[in-house]
Amino acid sequence: MDFAEPSALPAMIQDLAEFAEICRKLSIDEEPFIRKTVALYHAYAAYLNAAEKYDDFADYLVRHSFHFKRNMPVVIICRFPRGSLSGRLR
Repeated sequence: MDFAEPSALPAMIQDLAEFAEICRKLSIDEEPFIRKTVALYHAYAAYLNAAEKYDDFADYLVRHSFHFKRNMPVVIICRFPRGSLSGRLR
């Protein structure tokens, strides 16, 4: 998410929706992670619109009472061409 432009956020949220669908098909419950990530994406967009008021994104989250852990493990979601996995998961 670092250095993501606000215009990239809809595609990032769409990627999460696809990830959620894959998880559903595999019976993996990642709903809490997905909800928190969507909330972070929206918070990041709001932060970018007022970044000059904050030291950094973590400062924005603290000031807006967004609960997070600074040293959370990083989850990498690979990008695949649209539809490339859906046929394999049915």
